[in-house]
Amino acid sequence: MRSAAFVTYNNVFDPRLDKCVETGWHEQDGRRALVLQSTKSGAFSEACMRLLSGLYTPEVIQATIETTGHRIDEIWSSLAGVVSTVDHVVVYLGVHGTVHAIEMARQLPIDKLVFLMCDCDVPWKQALLAEAGLQGARTIVVRECGGDLSMGRAFRDFLDIGTLPG
Repeated sequence: MRSAAFVTYNNVFDPRLDKCVETGWHEQDGRRALVLQSTKSGAFSEACMRLLSGLYTPEVIQATIETTGHRIDEIWSSLAGVVSTVDHVVVYLGVHGTVHAIEMARQLPIDKLVFLMCDCDVPWKQALLAEAGLQGARTIVVRECGGDLSMGRAFRDFLDIGTLPG
């Protein structure tokens, strides 16, 4: 495995560097990693926590989902031009972007997909994957809302040792 894309509407936080990874291509030891992320996602981890604690109204939740959908569209349009050049695509599934991310992922070959998801409402996410015909893709459940650190660990492991989660 020589190349992978890491796609999230949040950020990819590299624990080794103790900061968010830059969007774009990264190379190390003959491996290439493409990071496609939202640069405006700080509010989404906070939004997730508010959602889980019941502090958001249904209207605010819907607006957050719609905004997330627009960000996912932008990110996936960036991926479309290079998806044929990557071996795998690691996709984050969180509270707000799961439906839209799965809709976009349906366009990719299932053997390229790895879904990394927070542990919020996993049965719902698994049902959506099954409805989309993607239940055979690798899935990893993490105990972290937002997925920033988990995506960062996956990114770092890929560059350092050439492995992906799952």
